Amino acid sequence: MGFLKSFVTLLPGGKDLARRVSNFRRGRKLAQIGNTEARFTHIYEHNKWQDSESVSGVGSTRETTENIRDNIPSLLEGFAIASMLDAPCGDYNWFQMIERDKVRYIGGDIVKALVESNADKYENETTTFMQLDITRDALPDVELWLCRDCLIHLSFDLIDDALKNFGRSGVRYLLVSNYPEVTENHDIPTGHARMLNMGLAPFNFPTPLTTIGDPAEDFPSKELALWGRAQLFPRE
Repeated sequence: MGFLKSFVTLLPGGKDLARRVSNFRRGRKLAQIGNTEARFTHIYEHNKWQDSESVSGVGSTRETTENIRDNIPSLLEGFAIASMLDAPCGDYNWFQMIERDKVRYIGGDIVKALVESNADKYENETTTFMQLDITRDALPDVELWLCRDCLIHLSFDLIDDALKNFGRSGVRYLLVSNYPEVTENHDIPTGHARMLNMGLAPFNFPTPLTTIGDPAEDFPSKELALWGRAQLFPRE
């Protein structure tokens, strides 16, 4: 199988094909694991993202996050953010490097062991961690929710649950991963992955308030896009 995978990557478009096959197999196996918490705990415990720097995967390395680390502080200042939720926070590998002055930070993740590890290493007077299922649990009382590289792993139904959860909360802003060049969104089993354009169905988000480039090697147009809760859930 290793030889076949190496051969496939040499074909035109082979790297993308190999990634799709790998993702399909991973998604099929994960679909056999019970609930959402169990699936992402399995990913964490077995380092399924296969990165040596971060158990949250290559998207959470310091090199990959350089541009957003440089620009998030000005966004926090520009929108007068005094408190924020980062969920899922993963292993806090890159956000710990951000200058945020006195902004109160809550890192939330569905994986209990990951939350406990973060708390032991990083908690202080302005930084705390909590176990949180963004699709079910009430969001804490903060001004901004950073939801990076998460919705891409959830089914449409769970994304809908997470967004409704945001709508019920008192959180003013959602800063979320977006792929503006995607032309159609596809549903997946939770734990699988695909790119999402939040401006297209079934989400149909309006123009974001602002964006920060979040490029990756295979996804140069990826961004963090900011929306206000009032934009997404206007009063009737």
